[in-house]
Amino acid sequence: MSKLARSERIVLNVGGVKYETYRSTLTAYPDTLLGTMFQDRNRILVHANKDNEYFIDRNGHAFRYILEYYRNGEVLWPNENFSENDTSQTYISRWELLREYDYFQIPFEIPNTLPTSQMLAKRLDGFMNALLECSFDIKFAFRTYMNIKFYDYSISDEENRPTMFVVNPYIDGAYKKLKPFESCGYTLSIFFKEEISAFMTASLSKLSCDIRKVKSPDCVVIRMYIRDNIDCEEILKYSVYKKLL
Repeated sequence: MSKLARSERIVLNVGGVKYETYRSTLTAYPDTLLGTMFQDRNRILVHANKDNEYFIDRNGHAFRYILEYYRNGEVLWPNENFSENDTSQTYISRWELLREYDYFQIPFEIPNTLPTSQMLAKRLDGFMNALLECSFDIKFAFRTYMNIKFYDYSISDEENRPTMFVVNPYIDGAYKKLKPFESCGYTLSIFFKEEISAFMTASLSKLSCDIRKVKSPDCVVIRMYIRDNIDCEEILKYSVYKKLL
């Protein structure tokens, strides 16, 4: 490979998420999919788009693990090495990542260890922080309350379990923040009911959080209420409307 090729930077657009790396980083592993694609001999076959990006229609959030392999030669798994950086919007399951490793032809061994208490604690922290961020979504939607229902994931009857969780009133930002926790929101709310409520009220003095278990169908209801009314006159003071008068 020429010196120019080794220092050539390329942009990979993976499912809409962009990553930048060196061609030589990928070709260092010639037996993998990307290592083969970006060999000099294949330049005539692989072309960048008009934005000088190479688009790959795969899981964009999971690709950070793929690129980590090319950079350091390590196969990493969720909740082990990246858990402290995970956010509720980008949580990747082992099953999702396994499929990506297989697609990119990266050799791997499935870890045979269960998540530790430290890993589970970070999962709980992510859930509580997502709930706390929802309080800001409530305010930005000019609302003062929100009811969140997490249904028992073990119920197999679709008629009794119409969905995994419901946000009422529906606020898109809040729904997206809680989506990664749809499979564990019910159990987390049952196991850590008092701790979650205490965390929420301690974080925001004007926020109250009540968690209750409901039967038929079996679900947990998290009611968040902000004791801070919408002051229309105060808002108008800072609005462009005021400047027009």
